[in-house]
Amino acid sequence: MGFLDQLSDRAFRRSKDGQRLFFPWGTFGRGYFVPFAEDEQRIKRESSILLAVCLPFGFLMIILHGNLLVVGGLFVVLAILTFFGPLYLKRGLEPSTERLSFKEEFKQNSSLVPRWFVWCAVIFGYAGAVFFLVMGILRPRLWLEAGILILVFGLLGTLYLRILLIRRNAL
Repeated sequence: MGFLDQLSDRAFRRSKDGQRLFFPWGTFGRGYFVPFAEDEQRIKRESSILLAVCLPFGFLMIILHGNLLVVGGLFVVLAILTFFGPLYLKRGLEPSTERLSFKEEFKQNSSLVPRWFVWCAVIFGYAGAVFFLVMGILRPRLWLEAGILILVFGLLGTLYLRILLIRRNAL
């Protein structure tokens, strides 16, 4: 099973009574009943294709960050795919009242990332926060940029530290 297939599988759960549910927007929306296994396979396949189409747009946005016009255009295309893709995937499905909790989603997704990567992300996040703290002290005129980056890197380190704690408690 490939990485895109794993990402697609995250959107599926079983209800309390055993029915298949599809959550096209994860924790940001409700689930939809998937009546047949063939429908589930179709949605997973189409979801993997949608992810394979969206990922290059995200990478291009990072690579071309200096050209605001191109990045803006890529962002619009990516936003359209991100919004209308799940609408297409859920076509013909009956809505459910069930929703995913953020904690449940976070717990399941934490198993997708290798342990060594999590440790590297924790170290990178906190080291980045300390680096930009020092930069903000040494260059006071960059305090705004440094403050934002301290926040971003600190949140990154904290997020991955939370994943480590969830994994430890799950054992």
